[in-house]
Amino acid sequence: GAFDMFHYGHANAFRQGRSLGTYLVVGVNDDASITECKGPPVLNDDERIRMVSGCKFVDEVRLA
Repeated sequence: GAFDMFHYGHANAFRQGRSLGTYLVVGVNDDASITECKGPPVLNDDERIRMVSGCKFVDEVRLA
């Protein structure tokens, strides 16, 4: 996902995903793919990864 502006809906999706198993890996789109699909991102790759990593339901984040 882009997760350019992290919000409750994202956290809730992660909560639901985590409830289906014991380990949640989240893929975060890179700057180039966000620019191509949505326009220039508000946050950079590192900022988006850090934001998603901070969610208690997320065990691992990978740049996609």
